[in-house]
Amino acid sequence: MIDFNVVEFKKDSAIFVAGENAREVFYIIKEGTVIDKNYVVENTNFEFTSGDIIGIVPAILLEPYYSTAIAVTDVQLVEIHTKDIYNIEDIKIIEKIYKYLIKFMEIWLGKYFYKLSESLNIGSYKENDALEIANIYNDNGYKSAALYMYKKIIEMFPNEDHTVINEKINEIESNYKIKPPLEISSNLQEYKKGTCIFSELENNTDLYVIRDGKVGVYSVFDGKIITRIIFKSGNIIGYKPILGNKLLLTTCIVLEDTILQVVNKEDFLRLASNNTKLQYHLVNIMARRTYNTIIKSYSITIKNPIGKFYSMVYSFVKTELLFDKNIDFIELPYTLHDICTMVGIENIDYIKSEMNKIKVILFSGNEKIIIPNIQNFFKEYDMYRKRNSTPNIS
Repeated sequence: MIDFNVVEFKKDSAIFVAGENAREVFYIIKEGTVIDKNYVVENTNFEFTSGDIIGIVPAILLEPYYSTAIAVTDVQLVEIHTKDIYNIEDIKIIEKIYKYLIKFMEIWLGKYFYKLSESLNIGSYKENDALEIANIYNDNGYKSAALYMYKKIIEMFPNEDHTVINEKINEIESNYKIKPPLEISSNLQEYKKGTCIFSELENNTDLYVIRDGKVGVYSVFDGKIITRIIFKSGNIIGYKPILGNKLLLTTCIVLEDTILQVVNKEDFLRLASNNTKLQYHLVNIMARRTYNTIIKSYSITIKNPIGKFYSMVYSFVKTELLFDKNIDFIELPYTLHDICTMVGIENIDYIKSEMNKIKVILFSGNEKIIIPNIQNFFKEYDMYRKRNSTPNIS
């Protein structure tokens, strides 16, 4: 049994401050109210009360705080060291942390798309219907995803006239060889490159562990396909929205031949409660995804497109270092186009031209992003941030 420390903060005192380097502790509020004043997006404050968690994402990742937490009343906080997360045996606490990270990521995802619509001068966001989404994937060459969605629409609306959809299905099946996943064992499957695992038209109920390969996660926003994130071996995909936000739903497409292990969420959390290494992996992945979503929201608010691009690349480099802290060279799974669409950069040629002058970010023949020397990149990014008075939150 872990004996957690209880700390007290008087009314109006700061628990942590935006821009400061995070300490390796986070808090569960025992008594009182805390306002989290966020400086990533203007006028974004969160109120937390008894039972809520504060400061967990920066503490786990040792990234600077992106907000300032102020005690609205006298408060008592249960202080938890991040290393103690991996000694927790109570599955309810693990699930609470997991759900908190998903919920917080979902909140920030909504803010991200709101800021993206502002950046692209979209007056009012129009939600695309199921057929429009399927057609957008079809028109952009994602034939497996389109086929999957067309069939899903027929399943969702069995009493509708599907003449047009059946014509599209026949066209894809006649011209493209799309193979179903190969069953290796009861919960292990091999997916061929280009295959759709699940789509944003549905609530996924399983988790998928990428044993080997690479998976791209996408969603349609205002008629365009946005690259959300790209996962490599060792990552986990699939979660259900807690707040019912449809923008959290995604389409997952295999980018190279991939082996996936399908795991029931409840079984996975039960396994995590008895496996310290798995707890560490799960919490770190979810914290990094949450932080990346916050950084996306922040990056969109940066006026200089170079600053937007730098901030996103930095965040993805830090993600890669979760799996191997000793590497010095990285080829990110993202293309220049992927990252530019994430943060509303329209002049991609300008970004490429400016990066070619600096040489800390290079591009492969297919425009994948290469960091030839990670430490040099961090130094250059830090100098850029200081020269341009960019807040220390990424």
